[in-house]
Amino acid sequence: MNISTEISEFEDLSSHDVHALLKLRAEVFVVEQECFYLDPDDEDLDSFHLLMKDEKRLIAYSRFYLDGSERWHIGRVVVRSEQRGKGHARHMMKTILDHIHSSQNNHPIELSAQVYLESFYRSISFEPVGNMYLDAGLPHIRMLYQDKS
Repeated sequence: MNISTEISEFEDLSSHDVHALLKLRAEVFVVEQECFYLDPDDEDLDSFHLLMKDEKRLIAYSRFYLDGSERWHIGRVVVRSEQRGKGHARHMMKTILDHIHSSQNNHPIELSAQVYLESFYRSISFEPVGNMYLDAGLPHIRMLYQDKS
């Protein structure tokens, strides 16, 4: 299976890509995880969007952006249910971190992880900061990237 990975700014996404990423996010975050919240937000407009596709459709997605306080945020990390366990999330995270590091800045990188995924993010050099909190009714923890190179 041929899988492609691309990073685009919002205005460079096709209407088909925007539809596919919003549909995948809704399928997983709203329907599968039963979280009822407004998923499309203003951060979508200022984010880089990573899309992983096979020959037929979007199989994984994430977004990342630099906020006004010069901090990178990674979020909306999602893999289609039948594609989980194949290393797609790890590949996405490595690609995002490589992209951020190639921007030649040393701004902090953070994400809000669902608590059950904490060990996955620890395995790619993120460390928890603070206490667990609820986001859209699900337990999350703030995590910061600790560059070990």
